[in-house]
Amino acid sequence: MSYDGIRYNNNYITNVICRLDFSEINSLKSDVKEEFVKDLLDYNNNKNKILIPSENGFSLINIFEFEKEKLKISLSCNSLIFELKKYTTFEDFLDIFNRIFGKFEELYKNDISYKRLGLRFINNIPIDNISKIGYIDTNLFSIYNFAESLKNLSLNRYMEQLSFKSDDSNVIFNFGINNPNYPAPLIKKNDFILDIDVSTKDFPSEKTIIALLNNFHGIIQDLFEKSITDDLRSKLNG
Repeated sequence: MSYDGIRYNNNYITNVICRLDFSEINSLKSDVKEEFVKDLLDYNNNKNKILIPSENGFSLINIFEFEKEKLKISLSCNSLIFELKKYTTFEDFLDIFNRIFGKFEELYKNDISYKRLGLRFINNIPIDNISKIGYIDTNLFSIYNFAESLKNLSLNRYMEQLSFKSDDSNVIFNFGINNPNYPAPLIKKNDFILDIDVSTKDFPSEKTIIALLNNFHGIIQDLFEKSITDDLRSKLNG
């Protein structure tokens, strides 16, 4: 079953992160081209330094950050990262990505050699009582139910990870209750996390970055839909 046509009125998506890694671009070690900045004049911008792993341990590199409302764009000599904290639709996200990425590719196309592309969606779904949850598929609660049966122990975190392969993509699915009050015991009212990360290190010549992102989004939406119930779908459409 395909879920591509599904659109909800509301969502519990707290973070969408898209990361594109590429071989080191020497000119970006010191500064970013003015033409790139011109397209982001309405963004707050900063220049920071971060440590990254290197052959000799760690290297200090520049990172150029552009921030506006709930969107942050970070560009370094080896990565372009989009972090969105107010999600509407995937089409809206792609419009923003396509505009910024298009300018980046235009300016640096002779220097780019892609290494990895990733797309990650994090959902924090509020639940009133984790022992009577109706929003999440019961299969995701098998280990939780076992832990709850151990009366002499108090569960203080419930996070699981599944790893999948889908054609040329890798899928990491983290789900459960992270517990912001850890190491205190879990309280009944909490958030259930559905954190889905899809990535690839293969860039088929016939597929564009946008085509890959559309494919990633299809995988993410399929896994999300299989993790929730009709009760949550009704709430998302409320």
